Amino acid sequence: MVWNDIEDYFGLMRSPKGLRIEERFQSNISNQVFSVDLGNKKVVVKIPSFYGNIPETYYVFQDKFFYGTRELKSISSRYLHELNQLDALKGLNVPRLAHPNLADYAKSDDCINSRIIIKDHIPGRTLQELQTYIELKKTLDGALDTIFSIHYRNRIVGDGHPKNSLLGNDGKIYWTGFANVYKLPENNLNKAKALDLIKFVYLSYKAIEGSNKQLTFHAAEKAASHPNEGVREELYKLVSPSLSPRRLWYPTRLPMDQKFHDKINHLLRGKKKFSEDK
Repeated sequence: MVWNDIEDYFGLMRSPKGLRIEERFQSNISNQVFSVDLGNKKVVVKIPSFYGNIPETYYVFQDKFFYGTRELKSISSRYLHELNQLDALKGLNVPRLAHPNLADYAKSDDCINSRIIIKDHIPGRTLQELQTYIELKKTLDGALDTIFSIHYRNRIVGDGHPKNSLLGNDGKIYWTGFANVYKLPENNLNKAKALDLIKFVYLSYKAIEGSNKQLTFHAAEKAASHPNEGVREELYKLVSPSLSPRRLWYPTRLPMDQKFHDKINHLLRGKKKFSEDK
């Protein structure tokens, strides 16, 4: 069978688990992600876990210790947002949607299941599966370049966790997860982009097997080189002394090491001083 028309995906939308081909698949308290063989291609399916809304409440509470910008969203809202982001980027540094009309279909009255994302499978390895320092450094570099590229198109990733980076077998770095979690009343897109970078850096330490401080320092220095000066200025403002190691431990699990914390902040603030410090 060759899957071409949107109608071909109805069976998968109605019973996604019934068609999975992997006995073991990625599952967490928020989502289940697994692959399905469609005959002419392999796709990745993402559906919410049974208790998918409960962790979102927890994450909003957890963010109160961070920047307090996370906003509670429904599962349908989160999934539709991710579909729209993938649709807009059209495979540029991200997996393509399995069908070009999936995002439009999810918003239509005919949609039978809007809480599902079906995208092309990209063979590769996640950050957690990499072993060598060189591979990890290259992937962190590439992941931040990918975020920069997404930002250039005035999109944000929303969930800047390094676990969303994938080193494809083709040598390219892909970004695999999006979220619409930022609550920014001033509609400050540069601030949202800076939050993407800060979350990536602060969470890189625990995302890497063995928790390598040098790789976290490298990620901070790279993040501060964002090509958009407006984003760098917001990044500079967001690095706040009030975010102490003790306060940051809960949302990031960074070690309560003041010198380690100070160096991350120093690198994130970059070399240039902005107007409020002149």
